[in-house]
Amino acid sequence: MPQTLADWMTKASDHIGEEVVGLIAVQPRGSAGAMGAGIGLSKISPLASMAVTKMQGSKGNPKAGGLGKISVWQTKSAILCLTADTIYVYEAKQGFGGLKLKDPIYVWPRSDVTITAEQQKATAAIDISLPDGTAFEVESMMLGEGARQLDQFLTALGQNQ
Repeated sequence: MPQTLADWMTKASDHIGEEVVGLIAVQPRGSAGAMGAGIGLSKISPLASMAVTKMQGSKGNPKAGGLGKISVWQTKSAILCLTADTIYVYEAKQGFGGLKLKDPIYVWPRSDVTITAEQQKATAAIDISLPDGTAFEVESMMLGEGARQLDQFLTALGQNQ
C-alpha cells in the first residue's frame, strides 16, 4: 500500500523522537533528466541509456554531497526531516512496511541552514548552504504533491519566498 507524506512524517517523528514539521525527498540535480533520457533511449539502445545515466551521475553526485546518488541502475534519494530545531537527513529506503530510516547522514541545526528553491517544470532546483561554506545542489520532483510538499517544507523552515 502506498504511503502518504503524512505517513512518512509520522514514521520520521517516531524514529527521531520529536515532531517532524516538514519533510521532503531530494536527489542529485539532473536525476529527472537522466531518468527521462535513459528511459527513452533504452528503447533504442540500452548501452547508450546506461552511458547517459552515468554521465549525469558523474556531474550531479559530487555536488549533491551524499544527498542521494545517480547510478547506472537507479537513482537514490535522501529525506530531509525538519523538526523545531534540527534538520535530519536520511538515506531514503523503501521496504516492507514503507519508509525505512536508520542513522542520519547529516544532522544540522536548522538556524544554520539556508535553503533556496527554484521551481522548474517537473523539478525544483534546491540549494542548501551551511555557514562553513558547504553547499549541496539537489532537486525535488514537482509532479503530484511535490510542489505542495516543497512549499510546506520551506514555510515550516521559515525560508519560503
